[in-house]
Amino acid sequence: MKRERFYLVTIFVLLCACAALLAALTAGAEGRLNKYDLNEDGEVTVVDVTALLNYLDKGCEHRPVMTARVAPTCTAEGVEPYPVCEICGQVLGEIACIEKLPHTAVTDEALAPTCTETGLTEGSRCAVCGEILVEQSVIEALGHDYEYGVCTRCGDRLPASDVVCTLNGDGGSYTVTGLGNCTDAEVILPAEIDGKPVTAIGDAAFNACAGIERVIIPEGIEKIGKNAFSGCTGLTEARIPDSVVTIGNYAFSNCTGLTEVRIGNGVTTIYENAFSGCTALARVVFGRNIATIYRGAFNGCDSLAEVFYAGSPTRWQKVTIGLENDPLISAAKVYNYTGD
Repeated sequence: MKRERFYLVTIFVLLCACAALLAALTAGAEGRLNKYDLNEDGEVTVVDVTALLNYLDKGCEHRPVMTARVAPTCTAEGVEPYPVCEICGQVLGEIACIEKLPHTAVTDEALAPTCTETGLTEGSRCAVCGEILVEQSVIEALGHDYEYGVCTRCGDRLPASDVVCTLNGDGGSYTVTGLGNCTDAEVILPAEIDGKPVTAIGDAAFNACAGIERVIIPEGIEKIGKNAFSGCTGLTEARIPDSVVTIGNYAFSNCTGLTEVRIGNGVTTIYENAFSGCTALARVVFGRNIATIYRGAFNGCDSLAEVFYAGSPTRWQKVTIGLENDPLISAAKVYNYTGD
């Protein structure tokens, strides 16, 4: 009997203590009764005691609140507001997603390749998030395209051959005077030496140099002297730049391998026998300013079949052509020629 009374008293004391504790907790909430806090995972972190007891006793009596709208971006979907319980965090309605926004494309400009540097194809990226939309591809460098020693794309010049040049009397320019130790089949004449222009090819500078197959005469040369290339039997083509004004006597005579000559617009005078004995010469191109072709300049050019002239037929009729130029006179003419 005494033991049972002891148990009852103990239970009563415990109930009183719980009641006191409950009162203290409720009073310490400082007005937060019936409120809660959620952590970033949506879990309840602070609840009022009454709500918690109700939840434990008979389940949560939901109090819906609406979430904030999450705006979409070009990399992630958005979310429309939806209801959740402010007590337990349970989602109480349907969640509606908002489609991602389209990317805001900006162009990455194409970069043209050069002779020595690579280029890029056109591409694009998103101005907002930076995502690559169209990747740029590398375009290989073009490499030089040399024509008569000069790149047609960038103007780069091949190194000049080791020919002999002599300073002119004016002290301000040079003349090419010989082949020297050069053994090149393709001879590239210099355009300048020590900053001073090379303005002429001297008399007999390459006379009887049968090993020359091609000569590159740069812009800036104004005169080709007498016998300059006479007897160069290996030479197959000659291009005279626009800067040249005169071609001397016998300058290319007896170049029996020569098949084509292109004479620039600056040439006004071709002296006697300049191309005489060029038995394989089949094609000559004249610039528009040719005025005088002296006696025998094309004598013995029995293969000459075509003459191309930059001017009109009327202007050609005004060109003075000396005697013993029958192959030139009888060749077929093409007027107003502008080039291949």
